[in-house]
Amino acid sequence: MNKILKGSKGFTLLEVLIALTILSIGLLGMAQMQIIAIRSNSYAFRFSEASAIVQDKLEELKSLDYLNATDLDAASSPHTETEGLFTKTWTVVDNQPTNNMKTVNIEVSWDNSRHKVTLSTTIARR
Repeated sequence: MNKILKGSKGFTLLEVLIALTILSIGLLGMAQMQIIAIRSNSYAFRFSEASAIVQDKLEELKSLDYLNATDLDAASSPHTETEGLFTKTWTVVDNQPTNNMKTVNIEVSWDNSRHKVTLSTTIARR
């Protein structure tokens, strides 16, 4: 019987367990990378949405009447609106950087203001 065992080929139980341990560690590392990739993709998607929202608000404010638009009134600044998961806030400063100009700062935030996109522009009187 010893002759049969000495001549047999294959893996011992210890070798199999070590191989399974190494494989498990590698798979856990790959699973962690997958989780990080999913989170990063989610953040990138929200960032893209916020960028589009801030750009839309900028275009909307630029199209308003310089003198009569309540959204461009510096006295009632800051202005706030909610759009889905996002909160838009914009401030208006009159006569900055010079007379007959308004500086507008638009911020779109999400996730309880942990993440935000900010855009600043100057609107001149036409």
